[in-house]
Amino acid sequence: MTGATRSVGISCDSVDSNKAFKAKHELPFTLIADSDGATARGFGVPVEHKMLGDKPSLLVDRQMLIIDKDRRIIQQFKPEDPEERVRKTFEALEVPF
Repeated sequence: MTGATRSVGISCDSVDSNKAFKAKHELPFTLIADSDGATARGFGVPVEHKMLGDKPSLLVDRQMLIIDKDRRIIQQFKPEDPEERVRKTFEALEVPF
């Protein structure tokens, strides 16, 4: 894949939780809160509502999507191992890992 790329992470956690996570791990990209799962559902990523302990939680299937400038999914990865998921995504974007 050639040309400029931009990475964005999307999480079903709260805005404050995402800010803390981004700071803790020094992430070099934007992390967006998708608290209601609407963005995930919009890209066809499975979303479930479950009770975890005494409170409801939103569980979103972890995936890496490569989306082109026209907002079309051009590649989708769902390896179980997070490092493998990141490595495959970087390879597809032709970014050193």
